[in-house]
Formats: sequence, structure tokens, C-alpha cells
Amino acid sequence: MRQKLFWLHLLAMSLVVSCSERPVQNVTTGWQVRQADPAGWTQSPSADQAGWRNYQVHDSVFDPFADEGENGAEASSNQPRRFWLRVRLPASRAAEPALFPHDVAELEAIYLNNQLIRDYRNTALGADHWPVVRLPDDAGTLLLLCRDPGDAPEGILGGVYFGEFQALQSRFILGDLDSLVLGTFFLIAAIFLACLVVFRSGATLLWSASYFMLVSALQCLAVSDLLQYVSGLGAAFLEIRQHVEIFFVSGILLLLDQLLDQKDARFRPIRYLWVASLLFGAFGVLGIFTGLSMGFARFPVYIGLMAVIAVYTVRQTIRGDLEARMFLVGFLGMVLMLLNDILKFTRIFPDTIYLMMWGIFFFAMTMAFILVRRFFLAQTRLAERATELQRLNIAYERFVPRDFMRELGKESILDVALGDQSEKMMTILFADIRDFTSISENMNPRENFAFINAYLGAVSPIIRRHGGFIDKYIGDAIMALFPAHPDAALECAREMLQVVSQLNRSGVLKESVRIGIGIHTGTLMLGTVGETERMEGTVISDSVNLAARLESLTRSLPADILISEATLSLLRQPGRFATQSFGEARVKGKDEVVRIFGLVGLPVEE
Repeated sequence: MRQKLFWLHLLAMSLVVSCSERPVQNVTTGWQVRQADPAGWTQSPSADQAGWRNYQVHDSVFDPFADEGENGAEASSNQPRRFWLRVRLPASRAAEPALFPHDVAELEAIYLNNQLIRDYRNTALGADHWPVVRLPDDAGTLLLLCRDPGDAPEGILGGVYFGEFQALQSRFILGDLDSLVLGTFFLIAAIFLACLVVFRSGATLLWSASYFMLVSALQCLAVSDLLQYVSGLGAAFLEIRQHVEIFFVSGILLLLDQLLDQKDARFRPIRYLWVASLLFGAFGVLGIFTGLSMGFARFPVYIGLMAVIAVYTVRQTIRGDLEARMFLVGFLGMVLMLLNDILKFTRIFPDTIYLMMWGIFFFAMTMAFILVRRFFLAQTRLAERATELQRLNIAYERFVPRDFMRELGKESILDVALGDQSEKMMTILFADIRDFTSISENMNPRENFAFINAYLGAVSPIIRRHGGFIDKYIGDAIMALFPAHPDAALECAREMLQVVSQLNRSGVLKESVRIGIGIHTGTLMLGTVGETERMEGTVISDSVNLAARLESLTRSLPADILISEATLSLLRQPGRFATQSFGEARVKGKDEVVRIFGLVGLPVEE
């Protein structure tokens, strides 16, 4: 294995060598064929031996044993038939002459000028030999001993490269570069998608894409002659290469199931075919090492599954499925490139290049486009739902203030539950329109609501601007809470009076109004009350009752803003507000009395 890993060094070296122009010839003319003598096939034939026939490279109908009845005995039952290929190598003037028999059917041995150069007969084909063969001379008669390839549609010979050793190594390694690069690309993509699956449960489509990328990597790497040499599997590698095609089709079936077939959950035939193809491929690979070969059924199964994929995708396309159309485009593109490879393999179009791996890449990119499209559609739907949820939260906040939820230790209305409660020290502000009953009697219901909403729309922003939040509206009355220091509540009350005065002067409210405001600071309990089907946030405390009592006293006292002694004592800057004592008042339902102060004049600047 250590010897075989030297190709890594050769790969780097070949990239340099490939940039230089060293002569490499593809020997395609002057070939002759002769049937090997069954009794002495281990020895190379002499130059003057009869029975040689001219052979045209890429001739897929040529039979090297056509004259078997005339020129030789029947091959023994224990020995397969063999034949010789002969050509005169031209002088190349190479410093290190070498041969690269890249396209010779069932090659067993190489002779140059009747000297054995390479013998494949005692080892698995290609398992222990570097494909580029050094030659002792740069000219002479080349003899290739080959075993009967059977009914080989590709013919017995496609060409032999002859020239400088380093240049031929470059050709060999770089000829495999596309399969290695694409195979590595697909393998990295498979690992990346598998990692996404690990960190995101339920992502079955990503798992399917990861499996497809994995079998695509195997499909590309399996056609690598370089990997065959490094693996040391020899002929077994060729068998595995054939069965990898079934696994690749199973990857297409799995993607088809996830992308298209799952839309009809009642019956999913593609999933059953995927399982069947997976089992067939697994038994095929096991058969290589157990002797139970399933190669006879591989090609019909492969063609049958590809036909099913095509028919099913066309059916979904006819039904108007956009993803089916994209799937069909990628699949047909890959099939066309596969047909190109078949035509090249059978020598119908020998001068084309193999495109199957790029067909797989084209199909994979089409699948990636579908996945990206699904991702962006999901992101769009997620963004739309997030916007809708945000609108819903904003709508809920109109009924349950965010500040109220925050005081309960909740970030969302979804987190609020019946019985949630919290005890806080806050300042309560009550504001009410004086004599609103008599004012509303002169209005119809529509005018009443328009009047109230115009008033509330003018004063409510002032509360929020000063750090408070509105706990509830009670008709024309407002109950607001200020979690911060009481100074903010007093400043808010003064600004509310100023705004109402401006509204009266501008005639916006159509009726001149006066408001009374009561402010008290104390401990209160915030929470939710009700039952499972209907609940609301509320505040429970004597402090609320006292603030409401102070607001009602503004009707009988010469002050629009009344505050309690507790609020006055907690002011951070009491000198900013001029106050007047109005004595004591008793709160309804309580025995204790409360000292009352009214705000007079404007805030005093210190």
C-alpha cells in the first residue's frame, strides 16, 4: 500500500509536466491481430508466423477468432481463448520511453521485440502494476496478449499511447482528475448535509440529499482507474463499479420520493422501488465476495429503474408540478450525457469524451436549485408568519401593555398564564374628565366615541413618553402606572393639563373640558384574574383606591392635580414642584386619614 501511495507525488509532478509539450502518440494505425495458439500461448509468436490480419482501431464487429476453424485447434475447456495484437512502434526519441495501454480489452501481457515487459496473468488485473509501462527501447515490435473479451460492444482495442514516461503519467492522472475532483466535491457535500441533519432533527429532505451526494461521489470515484490501482482490489473494483450504478439510481429514487412522491401520501411506489434498489445493490456487492453474482440482472434493473424515474417525472410534469419540471430537466440532461458515453463506449462516436460525471454534476446542481428554492420559500413563509405574529403581538399589546407583561416577568403574551402575579412599588395616576356625563348627553353615540378617542389619543402618548403605561381605560377615565420614581408621574400630569388646555383653545374636542388627576405611590399587586376561557390583567391594592379617591376630590378642591403625602415624600426633586396642602382626607373603607397636596403653578427650575 505504501508503494501505491506514491501517486500523490506523481499527481503534483504531472501537473507541472503537463504544462510542457512532450510528444505523446496514440498508436491507432498499423495494428494486426492473430489468434493465439492454445498449446503455446505463453510464448510470443515469431515475426514471420502466418495468420495475422489487419485490424482497424475502434472496430466493434471485428472477431479475432473468425479463422479459428482454419488456423488453430479449439481452445480447451479449461483455458479461455486468447489472441495477439501487433504493431510496429514508431521512433519517439523519448528519454524515458513508455507505454500506456489505456483501452485494450482483457490485456494479459506486453512484449516488446519478443521480450516480456509486463505480465498481468499472475495477479488481478491492474492490482499490482502502475498502468504506465516503462519500455527498454523507443522502437520495435509491440505485442499485446489479450483474453477473449466475449461480446464486447467497445471492440478489442481503442488505442495505445506511446511516448515520454512523465508525459504519459500526466495523461493517466489528469485523465482521472475530473472523476476525483467531482467525487471529492460530492463527498464533501454529503458530509456537510449529513452534519446539517445531525443538528436539525426531522430534516428528511436533507438526509435524502446527503445520501444522493454520497452515491454520486461513489459513482464518480468508481470510474477512477487511479483509485482502482491504489485500492488494490483489482477485478473486484470493476465489479463494485458496476453495482455502484444501482446505488446511484437508488439515490435518484430517494430524492424523487422526497421531492415529488410525498405529495401523494396515500401510495408511494417510488419509496418501495428505492428500498428494492438499495437491497439489490447491497446483495450485488456481497455477491462479489461470496461468489453469488447478480451481474446478469444488473443492466435490466438499471434500465428499468431509469425508465420508471422518467415516466413518473413526466407524469408529475404533465400535472403542472414546477419542481417535477426542474427535476425532469436535470434528469434528461444527465441521460443525454449518459447516451453520449454509451455511443463512445460502443465506438459509434469514438472521438467524443465521456460526460456521465458532468451529467451527474448537472443533475446535482438542478437538485440543489430545487433545495435552495424550497429554502427561500420556507424563509419567505417564515418571514410572513413572523410579520403576522408581530402584528398579532402589537394588537395584543393594545389590550395588554408590554410593560404590564414585563412587570410580571413575561416577554410575550403567549407566556402569560392565569394566576401570574407580581408585587411592585409604583406610582398610580388616575385622570378623569369632569362632568363628562352632562357633556355626553348632548352627543349621539358616534360623537361620544369620537370625542373620547380624540381626548385619549392626545393624552395617552404623554403617559408613555414619561415612562408610564396605561393599565386600563374606564370610560373617559385613565388609570396609568409609573414603575420609576414619582417625579415622572407629576411631570406627566402637568403636561396632560397643558395639552387639554391647548385642545380647548383649538376646538378639536368641540366641547371645552377640564380634567382632574389623582396621584399616589404605594405597593400594589399586578396579576391575571378570570378563568381558563377569559382572563385579564389587573391591579389590586388600596393604593389604587386612594389614587382614585384623590382624583374625585379635585371636583371639590381648588386644584386639578392632587397627590398624596407618600408621593410627595418620595420625590427625587421636590423643589421642582410648588405644592399646597389641603389637609387630610379619609379613604373610603379605611380608618386612617391621608394628607393631601395640590400642585400649583408651573415646575420651579432649580
